[in-house]
Amino acid sequence: MRIKYWISVAVLSCSFLCSMDVSAKKVSVIASLPKPPFIIEENGKGLQLELMREALKPYNIDVEFYHAPGGRNITAFQRLNADAILNVRPDYQYPALYLSKPYVNYQNVAISLAENNFILNSVEGLTNKVVVAFQNAKRYLDQDYNSAIDYVIDYREIPDQKKQVEMLFLRRAEVIIIDIAIFNYYLKHFSNDLLVKPHKVHYLFEENTFSAAFKSEKLRDEFDKSIDMMRKNGRYQKIINQYIQ
Repeated sequence: MRIKYWISVAVLSCSFLCSMDVSAKKVSVIASLPKPPFIIEENGKGLQLELMREALKPYNIDVEFYHAPGGRNITAFQRLNADAILNVRPDYQYPALYLSKPYVNYQNVAISLAENNFILNSVEGLTNKVVVAFQNAKRYLDQDYNSAIDYVIDYREIPDQKKQVEMLFLRRAEVIIIDIAIFNYYLKHFSNDLLVKPHKVHYLFEENTFSAAFKSEKLRDEFDKSIDMMRKNGRYQKIINQYIQ
């Protein structure tokens, strides 16, 4: 099953043009574009999608995901008259949306080869190094980071995060800036073991938490209740581990 993008309006069924009651058997959820392991294009997989499905399963609710760039999730939500949005900041505010408790974490890190023996205790340590970051890192990371990269030898941001990891191990980058779960996902799936080299993870950035936003307060409460239960019974961590361990 290929990803359904919100701009393909012609494929929308009438059900997405009408308001849905939380007692319905299916809800529509806006998710971001593919970002393994959080969202994977093949067969609608990814830890965030699975967490949402698993959380609503006890209420006999099926979930259908529609994907849009992060900056257009509200537009997609409005056009599809959807029921929820994944991946919003816990302090996000929008009329008539109910935010869940934070249910997923992103942890950006700096990673270098162990052979270089870099000591990176702060972003200032990036000075005079070749750095490859994820796309839009300058926008998402703090001002200290933006100031530090003004003094790197070479700085690039690329959308292909698998290539980021490859560039590190091929010594085409001295430091990469990437989410640790994304890094571990690609590490797990490298078929060429010779490509992987000893490396060091430098925790220079604060962890970011994300919530889901719901049109229905009841659905939000059911989601929160399920996530809490999944954390207690181990199902939550099992879903995370299957993608990054």
